[in-house]
Amino acid sequence: MKKMNLFSSKIAIIIGFLISGSAFATEQTPVVLNFFFDSQLSPMVGLSCSSEKECRDKCQNSNHCQKPVSTCLNCVGTKSPYLNDFFNNAGGLTTACYQQGFLTNQAESLFKYATMVPIFSVSPYSSLDLADQSFALRFLSLCPFGSTLEPIAISIVDSVTHAVLGVPMVKCGVSIFPLVRTGEDCAKKADQVLNYINQEKAKQDLIETSYQNIVKAGNSLSLKYEVVQYSPFTEVQYLGCATGSEPVCQKLCHSSMSCAIPLENDATSTGITNFNQGQFTSCGMERFSSEILMTYLNSKDSFSFNSFSLSQSFNPPVSKGGFSDLSIINSILGTFGGIFQNADNAQGGSFIISEAYQKILQAKMQTFCDDSSNAFIMGHKGQVERVFCRSGQNGYFKIIANLGESCTAKVGQLSISNMRNLQ
Repeated sequence: MKKMNLFSSKIAIIIGFLISGSAFATEQTPVVLNFFFDSQLSPMVGLSCSSEKECRDKCQNSNHCQKPVSTCLNCVGTKSPYLNDFFNNAGGLTTACYQQGFLTNQAESLFKYATMVPIFSVSPYSSLDLADQSFALRFLSLCPFGSTLEPIAISIVDSVTHAVLGVPMVKCGVSIFPLVRTGEDCAKKADQVLNYINQEKAKQDLIETSYQNIVKAGNSLSLKYEVVQYSPFTEVQYLGCATGSEPVCQKLCHSSMSCAIPLENDATSTGITNFNQGQFTSCGMERFSSEILMTYLNSKDSFSFNSFSLSQSFNPPVSKGGFSDLSIINSILGTFGGIFQNADNAQGGSFIISEAYQKILQAKMQTFCDDSSNAFIMGHKGQVERVFCRSGQNGYFKIIANLGESCTAKVGQLSISNMRNLQ
């Protein structure tokens, strides 16, 4: 615990050496791999591009070339032989091959296909004393002599088990060099990294092809869908995969068994209040389509809720001064009296949906589905789009239009949205 506290206290020092992954480089600068911390101090990996268009092209139409770094299991202390060896020998028996700089040109491929965990001089995974000055000096020597750059060692982990497979690279500024043990061939080690990238690309290509094939044809795909509680005030979309549907879970969360995809609380809270406020009519039944379901699992701004998952909270944004901005929640309370109640054990002005309001919503939701079906209200950016009437594993969908919306316009709008969110 002492090490973790010291690690947290030094994060600010480390951030000084890092470049935000959403920044754009100059036209002459190659695509650069970056490791950094977001506003919540969560470790991220990203690409710096020459333009926003290039970032979108390289990141499958994403506005930001960045994503969370992988988790690392059984990595603390001496549990991983690869990490233990690295911390004991970095800068000694383990050195960088500066003549093999061509790995720098693999930044985009590493971002897309490699499952990586960065290692800094102050690391929670280290079995050494975090104040060990000897290790700090050895770690700095991984970058070229006289360099003022902070080295970032790059470990690769198994995309399924999240176990460390090795620490084959070090990043020094924009450059990436292979790491070798004394007597190990530099060119051979660089080739091993390239082979790893190619193998991971082949795996992902196979999963992507299988995913696209079964999603487009899988109207009766065996998928178990639920919205379940992850923490007292957080819910996730749970997806269980069975024989024939494994590529869906592999694509979404690197598991052939199941997925747990977080839901954005603010989007869900807005969706719930919009559903209450609106007067909706059904635009007809759509048979179950895994392709439609994927539009809500793939999109970060989607929401989904049902009568068994209405313990949503609304946490007001915190201002720069550290105070909760209660104006938004006060506005909601004033507009929708009786919807929210104070959360008994919540901090920072959290509210949860009241029991009385849950019953009102349950009755309204169920009007769109048969008595034997469970109704899930789904949409994007707080806007209600569909009801998923789940019966057994699959069920059926209904597009619903708000008062003033025509069904023809709503169906056309969702057709365009589906294509965009499936990318």
